[in-house]
Amino acid sequence: LGFPQHVWDDFFVIAQESLLNDMGGMVTFSNSDVSLAVETRYLKGESQRILAHKNVATYFLELEDVVAERRIEELPYQLERSKQWEKLEKVVVDLQIFSKLYTPSHKFDLFRYWRVLEKNTKSTVDKAYLSVVNRGRYPAGIIVSDLLFDIAKFLQSMNKYTACEDMYHRSIRYYEKASQRLEVAKVYTELATLFNLRRRYDECEQTLEKAKSIYVDEKGKDAPEIAEVMRILGTVYLGQRKLKEALVALQEGLIIAETKLGSTNLTTANVLYQLGCANLSNTSELNYLQTAEKNILSALRIKEKILGDWDPEVSHILNRLGSLYIEQDQYNDAEDCFQRALLIRETKLGPENSRVAQTLRHIITLYELQEEFDQALSAIHRAARITEKIFGVNSWEVSGIELRWGSLCYAKAEAEPAVQTKFKAEALEHIHKARQARITLYGRTSERVKECDELITEISKVKMPAPPPPPPVLSKKPVAVSKKPINAAIKAWASGRKAAPPPPPPPPAYKAVPAAPAASSYASAYAQPPQGVQYTEQLMNWNLGGMRKCAPDTRVTRDYGDAGKAAARMMAKRKK
Repeated sequence: LGFPQHVWDDFFVIAQESLLNDMGGMVTFSNSDVSLAVETRYLKGESQRILAHKNVATYFLELEDVVAERRIEELPYQLERSKQWEKLEKVVVDLQIFSKLYTPSHKFDLFRYWRVLEKNTKSTVDKAYLSVVNRGRYPAGIIVSDLLFDIAKFLQSMNKYTACEDMYHRSIRYYEKASQRLEVAKVYTELATLFNLRRRYDECEQTLEKAKSIYVDEKGKDAPEIAEVMRILGTVYLGQRKLKEALVALQEGLIIAETKLGSTNLTTANVLYQLGCANLSNTSELNYLQTAEKNILSALRIKEKILGDWDPEVSHILNRLGSLYIEQDQYNDAEDCFQRALLIRETKLGPENSRVAQTLRHIITLYELQEEFDQALSAIHRAARITEKIFGVNSWEVSGIELRWGSLCYAKAEAEPAVQTKFKAEALEHIHKARQARITLYGRTSERVKECDELITEISKVKMPAPPPPPPVLSKKPVAVSKKPINAAIKAWASGRKAAPPPPPPPPAYKAVPAAPAASSYASAYAQPPQGVQYTEQLMNWNLGGMRKCAPDTRVTRDYGDAGKAAARMMAKRKK
């Protein structure tokens, strides 16, 4: 910053007491506001920031101890911030520095450096490491087989599967030369995971059998490593819809894991998680959802305790837990799981990793089930872009997501008539893309192409409006309208003639009546008036609109002696 040494020394002594923290030789501001104020004051523009980072990077480049912990932490970071891409690539492909960076505490920084390099340069991570390994110049003091195994796992995390498989086979050759059979079995287990990921199930089963055979020979039938082998085998069976075989393999793996490793081990958590996935598919059991939730939650608690809340393996379990909550119609809980998983994967693996696209596909399903089409379309747009970048335009993965995109647009068109034309056109566009990709992969006569053709036919069909219902058929025979008996009775009363009484009401259902007390009166013995009294009461309650029925508890007690006269007066008024 240009301060004289004596001024800086005095300032540092004063500032260290209240403003600065010194942790392992790294001086930082103890307060974020002070840090922001200093940055605003002395690093006013982007060019000044880049220059400051470049000066710090130069300092670490000139250090003699090239594998010093502080240099390995700071140098790639300062090169990234100062945008010195060529120097950054040279540092991260250095196999000695790679071995120091590919550790649980620094490997996510390594992921970030390569994402930045692939974005700003023409370099790719797989070609860079293959080029270095092909030279055969390995640093002194490094076990080559372990280094190749770590590079393979790193490339698998970066979705570089072809180069990853090559590195696994190279590491196997080195381990076999050193007669390290258990290490060979370890690589076979990881290689089987790669084969399962790429749906190469036969190769996966063969590789797992090799690994299991080595473990049994070296450590016995209940070797702890066999638990992981059985977990992967259960996953393979699930991928082929062999549920019974999957459950047997996973139960065997869980028994070994809990017996040999304990109930809070990562391998135990992995087996519990996969067992939960299997139970989620075991719909023949009565409480299969509750059993699956119990398994998956147990795995989640173990992973969070051992790895922390931000590890990508935690996000993997959260995805499955969200799917389980969808099965139980707990959409809010499912959304919480998916959003947390998405945040972890974007932060730790990068926004364009295949696992981010996987979580987005779960989110698409969640919103589609709730008919929130706009949010589902936003998620599928991003998932399609990531998938196309990783697998290429003419790939099975892209054809699948394009077909789903078309189906989603069609669902929105059917649900919202105002935008039907627009989204039907978009649906056809995406399905045609899926169809073209499948023709390239499988040929025009494939069943997968026919699936696209059927959907195109369905969407293109013009739906005619339903015809109106036919008019009712009128009867040609005249309908005889009978006079109301009550009108005839009223006319008879009005003219003074006797009219036939109406038919008696149906007798009430028999109900035993307790014996009345001896002192009861005549009125209490007959709760209902005689039949004639009921009839005259109907007449007294007659209104111009017809008969008014009075509730029993609101009936008015009347003098029934002048009922005939009252009816005559009423009819006279009506006639007038």
